[in-house]
Amino acid sequence: MTDQLVTPRAARPAKSLTEGYALCTPGGTLLGHTYRKTPWEAIAVVYADVEHRDDLWRIARGAGWTVEHVYARIFTPAYFVDVVPQPREGAEI
Repeated sequence: MTDQLVTPRAARPAKSLTEGYALCTPGGTLLGHTYRKTPWEAIAVVYADVEHRDDLWRIARGAGWTVEHVYARIFTPAYFVDVVPQPREGAEI
């Protein structure tokens, strides 16, 4: 039954999970753009100045910033519905 509802098309890549680190603000917001493989790489995204990075990060930690171990779900987004519902007899629209 399902095969009749779905229009054949190229197969999507499988979904996967990956783990890494991201910076978290004092208010508890994870900064997705800082997601990296190691904590040091995540910090370097925001604090790019190598010469002052350690001092800047020490100040940020004192203000409540943290590096959190996180998991990310990697998937191909679906912008359009693959299955169009068919009207049923007696159903309200």
